[in-house]
Amino acid sequence: ENYVLRSEIIDGNYGKHNTVFLEPIALKMGYWGLRGGSEMRHLFTMQAHSMNYKYLTSFALRDVIQKRIDAQEKAEFVTKFDPERWDYYRIEL
Repeated sequence: ENYVLRSEIIDGNYGKHNTVFLEPIALKMGYWGLRGGSEMRHLFTMQAHSMNYKYLTSFALRDVIQKRIDAQEKAEFVTKFDPERWDYYRIEL
């Protein structure tokens, strides 16, 4: 775990060395809808799983996190900041 969390994030797994952090991915507008971002996230998740991490955390828009929860992706909100911006979430690998 080579990252520092914002002070308002309380993540019970932080410091246990069982969590990998995925930097948020931003694609240029012309590439939206081509599944490139989803594919990169999927490959990163597979790599993290092969390295025996138990959780993946990152920031994403609230509606994106909610869609992952609704899709049975084992995602959960850790800290909600602003519905218009980023929230911090965790996925069990």
